[in-house]
Amino acid sequence: MTVYRATKSIIESIKGNINRKDVRPSDAARLIGWLQRRPDDLKAHLALGRTYLALKRYDQARRQFEHLVSLENASTTTPEEKQGAVVDGKIHLALLYTEYFIERAAEGEALYVANLNRSQGHREHHTRFATYLYGQSRYEEAERYFRNAVFWDRGKLKPRRDNITPLNNLGACLIASGKAEEAQEMLRAVLQLDPGNEIARDNLSVFSATESVLEPAFP
Repeated sequence: MTVYRATKSIIESIKGNINRKDVRPSDAARLIGWLQRRPDDLKAHLALGRTYLALKRYDQARRQFEHLVSLENASTTTPEEKQGAVVDGKIHLALLYTEYFIERAAEGEALYVANLNRSQGHREHHTRFATYLYGQSRYEEAERYFRNAVFWDRGKLKPRRDNITPLNNLGACLIASGKAEEAQEMLRAVLQLDPGNEIARDNLSVFSATESVLEPAFP
């Protein structure tokens, strides 16, 4: 129990720093010190990879996540802990391969497709993959993953402020796909949550200015 509390305390502290965008090199050093004592701690390996990513040390992050994935069959942690950490490691590798190591983008796409529905960070990761696809003008594929981000909560559209960005993303994608009616529905849903949202207003102005579908603004 002492070991569990120690690692949980370190990881939760560093996760808080990541969420606050206040990650420091000392956070990586703390995790490295912990892993010297517990080299099979997959959650700590995952936290170290996320720390490198937040510090924009992309080569180190890639190597760390690749090492984490290589431990899938060697770790002595419980199956539940192992699955969660390794799946999230694969998802972060997918992010790195598609956004920073473009020569490995095909591997990244395969990792996304194989692991997205198993990841704990469901909405965020669907949005990142959809944004990558959108940037390649693969609108139908991007639409699928933006929908997953918007309707992730039991397939229902939730009127919550944390749905604003996914709704704007989906609205822009639907405009690009020529699905004007549904695009307007998504963008109006944004304005119900945030009446002053400039992205939604700009995209809705497309429809009032002309009947043709123009290039949408993208969050």
